[in-house]
Amino acid sequence: MAKLFFEDKFLFTEPKDITVQEFSAWRRTGEGKRKFVPFCVLKIGQLDLIIEGYDDMWKFLDCLHPKLPRNALNACMKGDMLFEHGLLFHNELQELIAESEAGYIRFDVSVLGRFRFPNSNEVVYDALKMKHCVYNGEHFDIQNPLSQLTKLNGYMGMMAFPIKLKDFDGEYVPTLVFADSENDNRYTLVHATPDYFLVSSSISRGKRGNIRPTRTKKVIFKEDYMTPLVDLVIWVRKEVAKYEDNEVDFGLLAGEMFFNERDSIEYNRSSILSATPP
Repeated sequence: MAKLFFEDKFLFTEPKDITVQEFSAWRRTGEGKRKFVPFCVLKIGQLDLIIEGYDDMWKFLDCLHPKLPRNALNACMKGDMLFEHGLLFHNELQELIAESEAGYIRFDVSVLGRFRFPNSNEVVYDALKMKHCVYNGEHFDIQNPLSQLTKLNGYMGMMAFPIKLKDFDGEYVPTLVFADSENDNRYTLVHATPDYFLVSSSISRGKRGNIRPTRTKKVIFKEDYMTPLVDLVIWVRKEVAKYEDNEVDFGLLAGEMFFNERDSIEYNRSSILSATPP
């Protein structure tokens, strides 16, 4: 899996798809004074992700490499120490990302309408700001019956998806991700609650807003539920693969919603696109 932007709040990616665009360690506070406030902009697909502040920067670094030396890295960020060959921390951060063995990382984000870079007049629109990040597998491992689905074509991995359901009290739902072989932004998702599966689709379109070519369908745990579940996953994958997208921009959705509310909106978007000439 390359990158999956889910519900405009959660960004899943592999470290290899993260590029460091900007980094600064100091912020001007007036009267010629400066304050140590690490700031960086990461490029992930079409999205700009902003990490701002000491605590959030170290959340990200700990996600990449759990046992990095804080004092040494802080000194390097501040410019008190130089890396080998005189590299700047901007370059070293890219190396730390490239060397990470974290697997998939989930960023919890908020959407910023307009953001001006510190110590600069440069402005970005619809950027994402990191609130938290975790590496895949922090919450649970794959267990039966989910493990039976991992043999299907296109299976990429299992992740903890924070989705809001009216009849589910848990914070995270284990979710199997199936990717389209031709397009790295098209996915079939199998969410497993204690009582049923939800099979949904997603086309991650970056700032243009996500769509779902199929409505989410439920498979309840009962005798011989695996056969209809497998058939449903195969059907959804085919629908996602053949869907014809275009450049219509819906924008990002802000605010809290239940899963079924967002499902309706993103499915209706796909219906609109289907009726819109490319």
